[in-house]
Amino acid sequence: EMNTSMNGTNAGESFVESGSIETSIPTLFAECSPYAESSSLLAYGNECWVSVLQRNEDGVSFSELIKINSHGRGSAFHKLAWSPSSTASENASLIRFAAGTTDKRLFFYSRNTENNETLSQPLSSYQQAHVNSLSFASSEENLATTGDDNVCRIWDVENGQESLSVRLRSPGVSVKWNPQSQNELLVAERCGIVKIVDTRSGCSRISLNVEGPLVDSDWCPLDPSRVGVASLDKWYVYNLAGQSVGRPAIEGSFANREGVTKLRWSNTNKNVFAVSGQNSTISLIDARHTSPYTLYSSPSSPRVEGLSWMADSPNLLVALHNYVKIFQVMS
Repeated sequence: EMNTSMNGTNAGESFVESGSIETSIPTLFAECSPYAESSSLLAYGNECWVSVLQRNEDGVSFSELIKINSHGRGSAFHKLAWSPSSTASENASLIRFAAGTTDKRLFFYSRNTENNETLSQPLSSYQQAHVNSLSFASSEENLATTGDDNVCRIWDVENGQESLSVRLRSPGVSVKWNPQSQNELLVAERCGIVKIVDTRSGCSRISLNVEGPLVDSDWCPLDPSRVGVASLDKWYVYNLAGQSVGRPAIEGSFANREGVTKLRWSNTNKNVFAVSGQNSTISLIDARHTSPYTLYSSPSSPRVEGLSWMADSPNLLVALHNYVKIFQVMS
């Protein structure tokens, strides 16, 4: 069941809740496609299935395209990365993504809604540790993953085999491909190390030491010289093109001390990123002003399980227990 509604803003507010999707089972993740060719697609998942939706022409309501059942008891999809080969149109969509499951497996999924041609295959026999993060290169050829086994891996999607592995000092919490280069990965470790890894050699081009434990990191998609990093109660922005790369260009603390869970840069504003807290607090930070403001707060609700920006509009997708909420952020 989908329930979408528009709300007006009060004086001084810079956001509006533009819609919500009610779910019958608590969500484990929610991800918008970050690519222009499939910018109208989003997916959210729970213990039983993954639902793929397409945004309607009104821009705030959604229609379900497919529902994919989990691979058995204890094998729910809990992390998902959209493939850059995905496409969406009014008549047909090509839905392609990689996902990690709760029983430590990796899958690649493809579905053509025009002819219902479907592919669902595991990537190798990987079953060593929980995958905490995964990311496609700008082409679909390579997929990067990292997790609790202290390794960052690159996979050849076509043959399902591992092509490169980089040992880490602690569990990997985040891996992101440079949005403008297939040769660089941003890898964050729980212990506080953030690396820019050259994918041709596996060597670190830049290594940052941040006060840990770290929970997330992200490239700025509009300016990859900027990297955002989140620890439990602080955030940092590093300028990789600056003279003092090892020191954050700006940093700040969060008012909510219960702990941060996710950090995501906007796809349409290079200065804005969002962070989520354990008690369902969502904060927006403008790097020009540094003071966060609260987008949403519900202390009695469970933690935020999904935080994702739409590719073509300043809309933020937030997965909160039995709801997926959509906020429009005005600059």
